[in-house]
Amino acid sequence: MNTAIERPSNLIVPLDAFSENRINQQAELFGYAHANSLEALIWDYELYAQVQHRASESCRLKGGAAVQLFVPKERQRASIDVDILTTMPGREFQCLLNNIAVDYSMESPYLRFEPYQPEKPAELPGLSSYTTMAPTSLGQTWEMQDGTIIEGRMIKLDVHEVSNLPKGIIRDGLAIGISLGFQPICVSRGYLFAEKLLTQARNTIGVPDERYQDLPKHLYDLDSLLEIADATETLNEALNWLPSLINDQGDLELPRFGGQLRAF
Repeated sequence: MNTAIERPSNLIVPLDAFSENRINQQAELFGYAHANSLEALIWDYELYAQVQHRASESCRLKGGAAVQLFVPKERQRASIDVDILTTMPGREFQCLLNNIAVDYSMESPYLRFEPYQPEKPAELPGLSSYTTMAPTSLGQTWEMQDGTIIEGRMIKLDVHEVSNLPKGIIRDGLAIGISLGFQPICVSRGYLFAEKLLTQARNTIGVPDERYQDLPKHLYDLDSLLEIADATETLNEALNWLPSLINDQGDLELPRFGGQLRAF
């Protein structure tokens, strides 16, 4: 088993954010049952920071990591994946990831990006997935395909190629009380709400039955995104995004679904 792994010298998220003491301190302060989930979230932001640094006009952060930048700090939760919208073709984006790996200059297998094919891939045109092994300060271990046990945390990136990007919303770059060292460019609150709402569309385009355990976190995010003085704008924007998001993912009765959102 490897001992402590040196961090890359070109981190964008401040090095202190990855220290064992800081992670444990913030995990206790914000009530995280497992500090390693907070470490994964910090790596989510670091990996996206590297993407944004190279392609800020072509990428947007979405998914759980983006949601946390829109909600009150006491409602922020962990997210173990990085979800990215991009207009870059698949090969071009993979080249970008390869450049990030080269610049990190870590010994294999750390911070190398490998294409990932899940057992039951989502039927979403333009979706590609990658995994990378991130160093850990908390002694997490991972078994490699050859049976070798190393210290590290596997992070997955889901990259969705689209023809047009939604307007980017710049967030302040503070998560779980930690300064991220950059301002993430995300999709909007309404876009996030619409996407999270679609996860609840069971038996159609929502979370499949074999991943029913993921439903509570999406409901939690929906509730957190409405923790603002006036949610009307968010709900209206979400309603406007629903048709295109549904068109991307499958069929659903739009009038009925839209009516449910208005009632909500």
